[in-house]
Amino acid sequence: MNLYQEIKKDLLIARKDKNELVKSVLSVILSEADKSLISRLPENEQQDLMLNVVLKAEKQYIKAIEQFKDKKELVEGYQKELEVLSKYLPNQLSDEEIDEIIEELGEGNMGFVMKHFAQNYKGLYSPLKVRCAFENYYNKVRYENCNKDIDY
Repeated sequence: MNLYQEIKKDLLIARKDKNELVKSVLSVILSEADKSLISRLPENEQQDLMLNVVLKAEKQYIKAIEQFKDKKELVEGYQKELEVLSKYLPNQLSDEEIDEIIEELGEGNMGFVMKHFAQNYKGLYSPLKVRCAFENYYNKVRYENCNKDIDY
């Protein structure tokens, strides 16, 4: 079962169970997917496009949480919605895995490294984590957030 079908199935279950939180999050995701006409594509193409929709929604929730960090109730709501969405996100690469990949590449060019991650590890990494790992590996720490813990 691909991601699109899994989300449709879970939405049906949420409607039957009257789970409003899950229902609203998954409805928005499927609405975005339907705008992209994902359901009309062959199954092998649906997976990548559906992953794009879910990743885009994740970015929007993270941005909203950062934007409204002063409004506790709003942030808690967005965090709950992001938690529902996280079920459909792929597992992220660990810091050690990112370090290993950068070391294996042996390329001191940030653009090359970011392109490699974008092409081969789509949705499995945080660009900020890769940037920080790259800068730490090459002792070029220029970005101030690299010394802080990164949660996304």
